[in-house]
Amino acid sequence: MSLSSARTGRRAATYALSVDAAGLLDVLREPYAEYVRQAKEDDALTGSTDDLGRAGYPPLEQLLAAPALLTDVLEFFIHPEEVLGPMLLAPPADVAGTWAVDTVDSARCEDGTVVIEGCCYLF
Repeated sequence: MSLSSARTGRRAATYALSVDAAGLLDVLREPYAEYVRQAKEDDALTGSTDDLGRAGYPPLEQLLAAPALLTDVLEFFIHPEEVLGPMLLAPPADVAGTWAVDTVDSARCEDGTVVIEGCCYLF
């Protein structure tokens, strides 16, 4: 079942995940490298690219200083609840029980911690 069909009757909420930046880089290293490899192949075939490509597919470490690109990577290429679940420093506020990330609205690095915010659904 897709998340969109699972939304029926579920309560929407917002979340804020706090994740250790160094740990995040370790977790994202392989998925990001694979995405970049595939995206470069697509760019060569289509002659077009996305914002990450226009930025030159920066090294993962540089994404910590580029909130818009980091948000895009987490929103479109990574499933935060699956990849980041074990790394949470603080669970989403007012969220108890089972929940699923729907959107990543922002991601920013603050003092060695990446704060990821967005919409989730409670089950």
